[in-house]
Amino acid sequence: MRQAIRLRRFRRLKISDRTAESIRQSFLGWKSRISIGAPVYPAVVVKSVTIKGTNPLGDTTLDFSPEFNAIIGGRGSGKSTVLEYIAFGLGRSCYDLGDKQYSGLSRLSSLIKDTVIAESGEIVLTINQDGADFEIVRSAATGFQPQIKYPNGKNETLTAKDIRSLFPAFAYSQGELSELGREARDQTSVNDLLTFVRAPFKAEADAAERAIAAAKNGMAKVARDFTQLWTLTAEKAKAENRLAAATARITALQATLPKLGDVDQATLDKNQAVVEAGQQVERQKTDFQEIDELVEELSSRLATVQRLDSELKDDPIKNVIAIGEKVLTSLSGHIKALKAETASATKTLKPAYDKVGKYVADHQKTYDTVVSKIGAQKTVAKQIAELQKTCAVEKDKIAQLTKQIRALGDLSKLFREARATLKKSIEDQTASLKQFALRIEELSDGSISVTIAEDGDLSDIYTALETLAVRTRSQDAARTRKFTEYAASDGVWKTLDKLATEVGALLSWKLGADGDEKKKGQPNIATVAVILGDSDAITRAFAELVDEARYLAIAQATPKPQVTFKYKADAREIAFEKASEGQRAAVLLTMLLKQGGGPLIIDQPESDLDNSVITKVVELLHGMKHKRQLLFSTHNANLVVNGAAEFVAFMCNNDTGQRVVEYRGSIDQTDVRLAITDTMEGGEKAFKDRQRKYGF
Repeated sequence: MRQAIRLRRFRRLKISDRTAESIRQSFLGWKSRISIGAPVYPAVVVKSVTIKGTNPLGDTTLDFSPEFNAIIGGRGSGKSTVLEYIAFGLGRSCYDLGDKQYSGLSRLSSLIKDTVIAESGEIVLTINQDGADFEIVRSAATGFQPQIKYPNGKNETLTAKDIRSLFPAFAYSQGELSELGREARDQTSVNDLLTFVRAPFKAEADAAERAIAAAKNGMAKVARDFTQLWTLTAEKAKAENRLAAATARITALQATLPKLGDVDQATLDKNQAVVEAGQQVERQKTDFQEIDELVEELSSRLATVQRLDSELKDDPIKNVIAIGEKVLTSLSGHIKALKAETASATKTLKPAYDKVGKYVADHQKTYDTVVSKIGAQKTVAKQIAELQKTCAVEKDKIAQLTKQIRALGDLSKLFREARATLKKSIEDQTASLKQFALRIEELSDGSISVTIAEDGDLSDIYTALETLAVRTRSQDAARTRKFTEYAASDGVWKTLDKLATEVGALLSWKLGADGDEKKKGQPNIATVAVILGDSDAITRAFAELVDEARYLAIAQATPKPQVTFKYKADAREIAFEKASEGQRAAVLLTMLLKQGGGPLIIDQPESDLDNSVITKVVELLHGMKHKRQLLFSTHNANLVVNGAAEFVAFMCNNDTGQRVVEYRGSIDQTDVRLAITDTMEGGEKAFKDRQRKYGF
């Protein structure tokens, strides 16, 4: 009865043909060929590839399984070529990815150039994505750019990058996984491993980096604005000093002039006010002209606003179109009215400006006449007139500088906000890294352990300290030690805040923004002094050299979370970069196999792996191939036989030297099994081992 119940539970039996051998093979590969529920297949698969006109590969079409596909054959039979052609169709060949760090890049790029492009060959892929078929053609007719035929019959020529965006896939050439492992010589980064995790994780990591970069840019902007504020404040202070000196000189000179009649004295007394009024009118004319130009620019920009031109009749689209048009019509009306108003104002003001110009000119004539009456004191009167012009200029400068200072806003508040945003961006990245770490540990099947030390990476700060120390004779080791001591005592961020405050205060003092305070001596920079070296010579050198670049460097500096990867082997842990190339490659392959996604194309994965991990990979194949299509070329029979490949293509060289597909099908077929036993390393043994394991 128990046996009958078990039999009733077998709802799905995967066979290639209605034969006893197919049923036997299904039971031998039961982990992936017998299921209780309905079969589940990957969302994106390469259904077929058609190869025409290439040399030395013969014309062929291969119809793939949505699960595990193995291309086998002797060396030089064309296995790698077929996979590179498939990668070419997907925009992921070495020819398409010229900046890929892989030693075989040039050779495989030349393969496409010499055997497809030079021969005017054609590669056609049929891709099934979510049940819909897409056809990709790369041939001489398309300029070897991908031409895609959509399910609705529409054709479009795209770039290889576009194809990569449309159809997610991973393609690795022979030995490439080992080389990727070898690159982790110094310290493996999160991005190194996130490359092997599904796109959302990598996208989130990239977004976190962009958020930090944006926060740093925001911090830099506020720091630059502070530098501008200090520069403007210093200029304003100088202008105020010049104005005070000129005013005092005028008062002194006026005391030496002879007594004049009331009318003449009144002319002299109001001269400065007239000069200032004339200059202010000229400034106003310039300001109105700039406003006219801004209104015209705004009108031109409004004319280029994107309008929705959609055939869709759905409510959300119709709603946006209606509201958008209403807003644009309203804005157009307001801007048109504003243009009319500014034009009218300009027209009205012109005669008034002309009258002011005549008024100033008439006053100047009267003033010159009065001065001519003074006689011996004429030179003094002229000096007063020049000084009055100087006063008018300085007052105008002060007014403009005051406007610019006000336009900068409350920089202390903006600095605090930018600082908080920067800190939060680091905290958010740390939180994300913890999630990524859990996922990486899970996908590595326990082969990797990840530890994250918050604020553990101080490299960015050490770089900023190096910028502070340029040409001061400060010693790197001493700086690092002192900062570490401060950070341990006060915290990293508090120490950074102290440094930024002290460097900012010193730069403000150096630029002269403190006015009379500069006479009292430079501000306290005790923290900077101790960290740079705690010597008078270094402190003096830094005070002389401090500039905006140094201030920006320390204002943007941040700690980062330090991520450490360990490889677990035989109950011990070693740094991931210290593991063997085969061990690292096994982890990367495990991560790829443990998650769904686009097709995974690997040329001879066994060349990347230690023999000890092949069995583990075989076990993974059964459980994961329904989540991701696998397209492997291989010499290892264990992968094909014990991994229960659904489709096998056997390649060889025919009598004319062409590389052809001689047999194709599943391992249920006699000719395919014979090809495996005759040509693959350990082929016969793999079948016998499987037979001994299951007893039939």
